[in-house]
Amino acid sequence: MCVYDRSRSGEMSVLGCGMMRARAALVAAMLVSIGGLVGCSAPLEPELVVESAPPTEVSEEVLLAWGQRVLEGQCMVEAGFRFVVSYTFSPIEEIDPMVQLYGRTDIEWVEEYGYGIHQSPEIPEPVDQNADYAETLSESEEVKFWNSYSGDPETNVAVDFVDIQGNPGSTSQGGCQRSAQGELYGDYEQWVVSSNIFGNQDGIANQAVQADPEFQQGMARWSDCMANEGFALADRSAALQSAAAGMPDEERSIALADANCLVDTGMFELAVQLHGREVAEFRTRYAAEWSVYEELRSDGLAQSLQLRDEYSND
Repeated sequence: MCVYDRSRSGEMSVLGCGMMRARAALVAAMLVSIGGLVGCSAPLEPELVVESAPPTEVSEEVLLAWGQRVLEGQCMVEAGFRFVVSYTFSPIEEIDPMVQLYGRTDIEWVEEYGYGIHQSPEIPEPVDQNADYAETLSESEEVKFWNSYSGDPETNVAVDFVDIQGNPGSTSQGGCQRSAQGELYGDYEQWVVSSNIFGNQDGIANQAVQADPEFQQGMARWSDCMANEGFALADRSAALQSAAAGMPDEERSIALADANCLVDTGMFELAVQLHGREVAEFRTRYAAEWSVYEELRSDGLAQSLQLRDEYSND
């Protein structure tokens, strides 16, 4: 077996490996058969490995997510584990929220993928090096790894809050993931409250837009346009349902007509305009809360930029 010695600095070193003679003979025979060499290796030491940093043109959300990941890694190293951070966000994943909510007008993309139901651009399957590393640990150490990251359910501290509709909510405080959020934004509990209010402001604005008479009139014009293209559809939800039920060629035909009608009727431009107005009204309605949220995000962005400068390979 391998014998290890821990120095005063805490680093582990290998003193030597010993085997029973019979076992050594068996291993030697195996080495000959596979033409390889086997040696003793110490377990991976606690280490933060930042493989890459995001470029300057990424969205604030991506930068914040990466910054939080670095802080999670620093915390995990303190807990005694190795942690890898990479910039793995693909530009294709950063879809404009307006496109998600009100439709795509990129004709070239639509001609190739339609709505992206039957076919979509290939996205490389993400590789979670930290999960892979955790699986190499002993059972008890793997449990410790995930408890260190997500928090131990038995010791996590509950954080209660109330959303803007007055509905109670709850999360918990504990683990490197949450402590990283607290370090990034300066106040974990306040971040939970603020992000709960404004994290879904696009969804809240979209509900208001859908109910707006001006939007509904625009949708009637869009429906007439689609009928002229050969598709009797009341709204975009019906278009998506019809496209999903049909063959790929039919999906692309509906999506192309949709994209053209969104532009020709001014529907997409109108929706974006109404959406911006609703978001502005929402932030005005909760001006004090919005001010706190902006300050928290500003602190997070400043720290994420500092981390990027620190770990950038440029």
